[in-house]
Amino acid sequence: MTTTTNTNDVMGMGVVKPITNTHNNIDDLSFFDFKVEKRPLFFESTEKDTSVHIYPDESHANIMTQIDGKHAVVRADTNQCLGVHGRTYKIVPHIDVYKRHAESIKNSSAYDPQQIEIIDQLWDKGAKARRTIHFLNHTKRVSEKDVVTMRSDTFNSLDGSFAFQVFSGMYRALCLNTLVFGGEKFYHSKQKHTSNINYASAVSKIANSVDMYNRDYDKLCNWRDTKVTDEQVAMLFANTIAKRKSESTTVIKDALKEEGVELKQLINVKLNDFLMHQYGKEKESLGGTLYAVYNALTHWSTHTDSSWERTNTKGETVTAYTSRNGSNVGSVQIERENKVRSCLDSDHWNELQMVA
Repeated sequence: MTTTTNTNDVMGMGVVKPITNTHNNIDDLSFFDFKVEKRPLFFESTEKDTSVHIYPDESHANIMTQIDGKHAVVRADTNQCLGVHGRTYKIVPHIDVYKRHAESIKNSSAYDPQQIEIIDQLWDKGAKARRTIHFLNHTKRVSEKDVVTMRSDTFNSLDGSFAFQVFSGMYRALCLNTLVFGGEKFYHSKQKHTSNINYASAVSKIANSVDMYNRDYDKLCNWRDTKVTDEQVAMLFANTIAKRKSESTTVIKDALKEEGVELKQLINVKLNDFLMHQYGKEKESLGGTLYAVYNALTHWSTHTDSSWERTNTKGETVTAYTSRNGSNVGSVQIERENKVRSCLDSDHWNELQMVA
């Protein structure tokens, strides 16, 4: 078992690195085992004090004004505030989520207790959590050196940054990419923390993902054999991931040729540069194929600390980063994975698939 506990570590340009625990015991939930509770919020407005206070009960209501309809979610063992929510918010502790998750996995055809790897992660004092399970018994080869494995990712947050959600998908061992597919291709459930949340139902559907995994493996093989040109790839990125405005494909195509001020208004030039840079690297080993394009996208969504050399507007060569300063790995990955899914569901991607 390997455990990383440095909460002050950062990645790239200030992307906060999670605390990580790697093991192979699905019933080991000690990493998430801490109590969280609701506490009332009080407000005192004087010349000396205009701050909001958190107390374990309503005993201060006679000397301060309680904020109606709001409460804090506090980690009891450290007394740290993890989030502030309204009255309809339901606390779903991480350990409850992953206990149900473990039971569902153990009852599924995907599970072999001798063939799993588990990665547990926490961010922001424990406000955000992720459990990743690699099902090593479901491993396939796309090529001689290229292996993919089935995996499940379950996210939960106590600060409202994202809803409870479950993904089931693939993992590419060669480059450590999390493989992302369109919305119909892998199981994804997302539920807000309210009184109606049904997370047991969500994780119970993971068992159905084995068939999806097999179908999407066939897609990878088709993409491996689908040839694309650099111009087609540039148009794909510019019209999906890097697109800023709802302009027509023709307008963006013309702007790409001129590379002037208009282009910066239409697309995120820096992001587009990185995607083309990464596609060039993938093409070295995978050729000019749709599979190389796909791996450029999943590299971007997985590796939030990536950097590369680019030429700025002054003609200078500078080191650029794909991450935002101070951003959280988990939140950034979820946001990027959703963008990749939208790309894979787009008409632009489907047109390239149809060429095959």
